[in-house]
Amino acid sequence: MKAFAILLLLCCSLRAADSTNAPTPYEIMAKSYGWSTNLSRGKEIVQKLAAKSPEESQKVEINAYRGERVAFAGVGAPGGSNDLVTEHGFYLRVVNRSGKDLRPQSVWWEVMICGKILQVLPENKIIVIEVEDKNWKIIQTG
Repeated sequence: MKAFAILLLLCCSLRAADSTNAPTPYEIMAKSYGWSTNLSRGKEIVQKLAAKSPEESQKVEINAYRGERVAFAGVGAPGGSNDLVTEHGFYLRVVNRSGKDLRPQSVWWEVMICGKILQVLPENKIIVIEVEDKNWKIIQTG
């Protein structure tokens, strides 16, 4: 039930600025970190992948976006990891070289990350992304 509430909150946040041309809170935050282009590219990739049929998704190479620097906002995925759930229900498998647990000590949390795509698995709605510890920014906790 908590996971559903968190996902609903995320969806509402992502849709908040759809009716106007005003920047979303995520766009404002990304701009403050110099990640505007990265956030736009992350959104574009997720939208392209989400629009594919199951058959088309199977044809996408896992290295299709490898090496691209992108940013995403997401909520903590179920389980004890740094992984996130983001727009369109994509699961971000977040890896970091230090192996450090980046999660805040909270029941739920929302973060913005910027990193490099390692692989995409569109048929499973998974993106594997490598993030430096300094590029993990907490948006809110609860």
